[in-house]
Amino acid sequence: MRRLLLAFGLLFAAAPAFAAMQAKPVEWSVGKDRFSGYVVYDDASVAKRPGLLMVPDWYGVTPTALDKARQQAGDDYVVLVVDMKAAIVPFEDEMDRAGADWQFVNFSGAMHCFALETANKPGCKYDPRAARRAYAMMHGFFAGRFALRE
Repeated sequence: MRRLLLAFGLLFAAAPAFAAMQAKPVEWSVGKDRFSGYVVYDDASVAKRPGLLMVPDWYGVTPTALDKARQQAGDDYVVLVVDMKAAIVPFEDEMDRAGADWQFVNFSGAMHCFALETANKPGCKYDPRAARRAYAMMHGFFAGRFALRE
């Protein structure tokens, strides 16, 4: 009996180890336009976290894009990965109308997929310098935007 109780105790003590990053498909529409994507988050926490919008490279929502979203989400953020392609300009207009705090940055010489380590095709090539700069800028933006306010 003691062993059984010990086994149950160890099982429940290890319960957080079963928590994992989730990537759940979602769909929605705005007017006649339909959209789809994935919500990526760590289910180990029920705390409210800031949301990030990730628009992947021109290949759309791929397993690699979802891996990047998992890396960015960690236990700090919830990431909505959206395949928006031609909807970028309307998205920018909507963010402005909503008064959102957002950024869009271009890096000279960088092609599509510049932060995707495995990219090596015409028009889609990894650029380590641009990727380092992009991640540094992104984390700086997050730190400033989501810093705890006193």
